[in-house]
Amino acid sequence: MTIDRRSKQIHFSRRSLLKGAGATVGALAAGSLLKGSLGSILNPSPVKASTFWKGADISWAQQMAANGYFWKNSSGVSAATGSTANQQITYLLNILKGYGVNAIRLRTWVNPSTDPVNGCCNQADTIAMAVLCQSAGLPVDIDFHFGDTWNSVGVQNPPAAWADLTYSEMETTLGSYVNGFMTAMKSAGVTPGWVQLGNEINSGICHPIGGLNFPSQMTGLLMAGYNNVKDVFPNVPCIIHLAQPQDSGIEPFFNAYVQYGGKWDITGFSSYGSGSEVAGIVTDMANYQKMYNHPVMQVEFGGPENNPSGTQSSLEGYISGVNDFGGMGVFYWEPEVYAPFDTYGSGAWQTNGEPTAALNGFSDNTGTVITPFIQVGAGSWQQTATATVSSTGTAVNLGPQPVSGGSWSWTGPNGYTSTSRQINNVPLTTSTEGYCLFVATYTNSNGVKSTQPFTIYVS
Repeated sequence: MTIDRRSKQIHFSRRSLLKGAGATVGALAAGSLLKGSLGSILNPSPVKASTFWKGADISWAQQMAANGYFWKNSSGVSAATGSTANQQITYLLNILKGYGVNAIRLRTWVNPSTDPVNGCCNQADTIAMAVLCQSAGLPVDIDFHFGDTWNSVGVQNPPAAWADLTYSEMETTLGSYVNGFMTAMKSAGVTPGWVQLGNEINSGICHPIGGLNFPSQMTGLLMAGYNNVKDVFPNVPCIIHLAQPQDSGIEPFFNAYVQYGGKWDITGFSSYGSGSEVAGIVTDMANYQKMYNHPVMQVEFGGPENNPSGTQSSLEGYISGVNDFGGMGVFYWEPEVYAPFDTYGSGAWQTNGEPTAALNGFSDNTGTVITPFIQVGAGSWQQTATATVSSTGTAVNLGPQPVSGGSWSWTGPNGYTSTSRQINNVPLTTSTEGYCLFVATYTNSNGVKSTQPFTIYVS
């Protein structure tokens, strides 16, 4: 078990001991931040975001695909036989989109090992994943850990190459690292949706130099990251990510960070509380949004894989609650993982490669299930959402079901649209990604929408 995942399990046990979590932050708000020099930051809650982000951190997907793992959709259909690792990942992205996921989070480490579970995710790996995500129409949150492996609550080790640096040297090195990473992303044609400066940094970053007990240096390091993101991408928002919003460790960090001139655009929280804990945690996040006048995004959630219906319910509760108070979104941490790749225990795929009901939490499980069918040439109709053809001149028909009731709409390459259920001779194009994506949207009689992506690979 890694430090990061072990800490997540500690989160579960600590949350189970917390009582009256919703009142905790309210009481704090009536205290320290309503007095003193920080009182000026207390303003009305930000306006609700126009897009609510339903995200997934799938950082393990790259190594899973490279090691022969695959994913099936809810109909038990996997990617085409012989698909490359990148095509498997693209298929996963399309499955997630079908559930309503509209953003992806990717962690990155400085000089990681080649261990597929506790390493990889270096700059090149992460940018390659970001390219796939952007090609699939999914904005990416880049999660800098500022370490060579897992950093999380209470464990914030700098990269080995930075360990002996002075504060000023580390400030310069961190800034150069972020600038180089952002410049490389730009060169790859990717603009991140968000950049996260550290992971669960309640105790600061790059200990001991950037620890919370050295608030000026902590702020200086984070601002080196912030400023270098803005140098390359002035309009990309930066996230400061803390864990356990129901705990009492949030204010000490932000009070110190604000006091020493720290800047950020979005407050990120990770919380794995479930069931009856959800309402109180949502209240805590709402209170912090008001307290610091920065929009909140829940950048991590996960629930027990042996209780998918309970995890679905908790995910629905977070999405509904965060959206209601004007938060920006909710991300599921590593839903794509399944044993034996790792025994995380909170994924949303079964060992046979099929998704669990947990993912229905993204779509509230109220939409109509779409059954995909594809016909290639004069062949028979096949129940599948993917097909491989040899040229763009191949006739491909898409005919999802149900065949009656409700209404349909389609989007596809080069601005393609249609309002028919069955679309014939779909326009295929060549692309660097090697596939064409068509997305069917079905609106049932209750006005609830569900989507189904169709991926046509052009070999």
